[in-house]
Amino acid sequence: MINYELELENLLTKIYDKQIYEMLLKEDINTLNDISVEDIKNLINSKDFYLGNNLKDYLDRILGKGKESYFFRVEISKIHNVTYPILFKKNGDAVQSYSFSKFAITLWGDHTSDLLVEDINSRFSTNNFYKYVNEKLDVIYKELINYVTKMKNENAIIIPFEKEKSLVDTFKEMLIERKLDYSYALTTVDMDKIRTAMADQSIPIDYYDEFDKLEDDLEECVNNFFRYNEEELIEILTKKENFKIIDNIGLVK
Repeated sequence: MINYELELENLLTKIYDKQIYEMLLKEDINTLNDISVEDIKNLINSKDFYLGNNLKDYLDRILGKGKESYFFRVEISKIHNVTYPILFKKNGDAVQSYSFSKFAITLWGDHTSDLLVEDINSRFSTNNFYKYVNEKLDVIYKELINYVTKMKNENAIIIPFEKEKSLVDTFKEMLIERKLDYSYALTTVDMDKIRTAMADQSIPIDYYDEFDKLEDDLEECVNNFFRYNEEELIEILTKKENFKIIDNIGLVK
């Protein structure tokens, strides 16, 4: 059973962390390395903080469109006395047939997103954000600085040549471990085959499509629906993704 109030608090925490990361990314890295935790608290507390107009899109990205998202949106609907479509059974199995149209399901999902934004806004205050910073920054300080340093300094993407592993296997492993951007999965995984496999399993494509499947089950999709052999992969990465072949190192961008 979903504890809605607890989930709202968890989402607020993610929003707070994101805002802190984005604030610090705008600062000079040498400055951040030289100042104390208290100085960073003062820096953050001196800035204005708003949830922003993109909150709905951000929450939608967090929730995704899988089964967990569906059941969470059902909980939002129950809290707000809104009718909802039955797309999955309580045990998580997909319903074989349902009366809601694709358009109606899309409207329902959009409406629950609006309701979630309202609930988040009703619980947010600038003072609570500053309180979170003052109480929690000591715990996440090192993680924050490491993240900001990585984002600022690590610009090169390297897919290494390895003696005991094919380039395809290395590339797949990097995708699965999230060492490469998700967009490379979209380039190299056969989305049509994923969609066909989902249709064969009677999964409701209207609500949960092949792109949702790829995001939720990345390892399975990369291993089972990868498009290219090694020669083809090198051609795609060098001609379309602007990688360069560096001897004894690998593909570098």
